[in-house]
Amino acid sequence: MGIEFVFQELQLHGMTEKGIDPLQLAHRTLKDYRRALLIEMETEDSESLLRKGQEFADEFHMRLEQTRGSLTALERALSKALRHCSQATR
Repeated sequence: MGIEFVFQELQLHGMTEKGIDPLQLAHRTLKDYRRALLIEMETEDSESLLRKGQEFADEFHMRLEQTRGSLTALERALSKALRHCSQATR
C-alpha cells in the first residue's frame, strides 16, 4: 500500500503543519523492523504492488518477502479473529 498508507496508519499527515517531517517520524517509528511482507492476492496488479512494496522496503531499509494469499484465506483468518474477540468479551 506504500508510504502513504504508513502515514495514514500512524496519523502523520498533519505533522508537516507542526514543523515535523512525517517521513522522518515514520523512519523512527519503523526503525526496528527488518522485513516487509507482500501478500500477493488473486485480484491485484502484482507488477504494480511489487514495485510499491520494493519502494517501501528500500525506503525503510527492510528486506521484502513475498507470499501468495487468497481471499478465502483472508476470510478464514478474519472469521477466526472475530470468534476469538467475541469469546474474549463474554
